[in-house]
Amino acid sequence: MRVSLHQGATPVFIPQGEPWRNGTCEQFNDTFDRRFFRSERFDDRDRLAARALEFECFHNANHLYRATGKRTPGELTTGIERRRPTPLAQLPSGWPEQGRIEFIRFIRSDRKLRLLRRSIEMPETQVYRYVTAALDLSVPAQEGNLLIADHHGELIATHRIPRPGLRQRMLDVAATASPSRSPRPASTMNVSGWRSAKACSTDGIESALSSSGVPSATSGPRSMITTRSASWSASSRATRLVIWSTGIVRRRRSGS
Repeated sequence: MRVSLHQGATPVFIPQGEPWRNGTCEQFNDTFDRRFFRSERFDDRDRLAARALEFECFHNANHLYRATGKRTPGELTTGIERRRPTPLAQLPSGWPEQGRIEFIRFIRSDRKLRLLRRSIEMPETQVYRYVTAALDLSVPAQEGNLLIADHHGELIATHRIPRPGLRQRMLDVAATASPSRSPRPASTMNVSGWRSAKACSTDGIESALSSSGVPSATSGPRSMITTRSASWSASSRATRLVIWSTGIVRRRRSGS
């Protein structure tokens, strides 16, 4: 999450069970899986990386998408200067001072907007409608940094969410003030710290935000994250790589 924000990207979380909102990425994952990953055998990871780059270039020059008006990705980006991401080693630590994190949610009859371990009551007019909640990192929490808009984009409510990373900064200050204090035993660590490492789960990402300063409340539904680029490791068919002791890279389905 922090890497995306430092790169200038806006993470958008779509509602649970609505993969069509991320249709272009899902279609690319399926195309990559069927037409490339399952059709070849790779001796090592270097070979896999080289062939994946070749397939990406071929795909961008030849594959058409309905969402782009039957144009290829290459045609869509003609004349646009592509910016290379900043290397990880050059990114600052911690959360950036600017950026937005957006959540699209469907409000049911209980009128509850559930996200970041919180349950926020919505106006009755929003029942059975979609809302978009945007966490603006540049706005102080006391001023209402969670901006909630209806499906027309009109602001309907604001809410205060502690800034991500605030809890950790408070712990650092406390540790500096009392250096003799013994570290917290590993056996008492919050489970959310372990869950936040599950990068492929949006629930884990929301847990990471929660553990940064948002107190635990009602658990929100799992969701999927929208990205503008897709990775072979995110295959929806749960295919994974297994590197055997011989150095040969093979494919194995989960559960086999």
